[in-house]
Amino acid sequence: MPEANISVPNIFSPNGDGVNELFFITSAGLKELNVDIYDRWGLKVGEINGVNGFWDGAGNSEGTYYYILKATGYDDSKYEKRGYLMLVK
Repeated sequence: MPEANISVPNIFSPNGDGVNELFFITSAGLKELNVDIYDRWGLKVGEINGVNGFWDGAGNSEGTYYYILKATGYDDSKYEKRGYLMLVK
């Protein structure tokens, strides 16, 4: 089986204009996906569970957030990514 493909955006803008409203992971070849999202103080403020999940940023202010992504491919390979994303309104 081919290796999974995971693409994580680094910015989204949930401002009600209908463009780029959600933070979601684009992937292929994954059967499980979990993402925890933290604010600058290390407080968990959101999560994504499942390959079709998303985070809308509701109740959070503009700023930089940190994510930890853990996933499992259809071939049972494990994937982990960490990084930053910006929420802009």
